[in-house]
Amino acid sequence: KDYPKVLKLFCYSDLSHAVTRCVSEYGIAKESAEMEIKRVNRNRIHHYEYYTGEKWGEPHRYDLMLNTGALDLKTACQLVRGVYQGLEKA
Repeated sequence: KDYPKVLKLFCYSDLSHAVTRCVSEYGIAKESAEMEIKRVNRNRIHHYEYYTGEKWGEPHRYDLMLNTGALDLKTACQLVRGVYQGLEKA
């Protein structure tokens, strides 16, 4: 938080897109994907809130929020790169 050129990014997706990605990208069985997503997200939330003292997913805490259910990952990465390059120039 004390670095001037940090890009605070939050990627999110609806559950149906997250399940589809888990099945296709990670080979997780569709029957267990939803439960695994919820488990991982619980751990992420706990970790973030424990170490930052802030609430997970609050929009004002981030510079950029991307719905990776609506964007393919290549496009999302290009957007992040463009925004970060803009920070470097500032």
